[in-house]
Amino acid sequence: MRNFDYIKDLHSLNDLYRFCNVAEITQVSDPDQSAINSRKALEWVARAIYSIKGLLIGERTSLFEMVEDEPFKEFVNNDKLMMAVHYIRKVGNMAAHSGNVSKKGVLFCIAEHLQRGRLHVGQAEYRRKFPTVQ
Repeated sequence: MRNFDYIKDLHSLNDLYRFCNVAEITQVSDPDQSAINSRKALEWVARAIYSIKGLLIGERTSLFEMVEDEPFKEFVNNDKLMMAVHYIRKVGNMAAHSGNVSKKGVLFCIAEHLQRGRLHVGQAEYRRKFPTVQ
């Protein structure tokens, strides 16, 4: 069993699961791909938070803009978690642009997904927004 299998069977979280799973399984063999997928998972979560709050965001709104905007910060409400968010964003950007991410850097991204609240929509919030999903 992998770390993110707990969301594997939730249809509405298929994309999030795919990003997290690829990030986890490629962290040693392809750190750049792992970092990019960690960043994609973060972006998915940011968009989900805005959706839960009923807020519209532009299709071309950057991840930086989303995570620096007040609705996201208010939802996270944790300075250490916000530092982790920016670390994942920066490492993902570095992987996409220069392709020089270390295995250690990627391992930290995965650890942040797991230890800092798993960076997914909280169960209570998710169930309020999507009550029909089991």
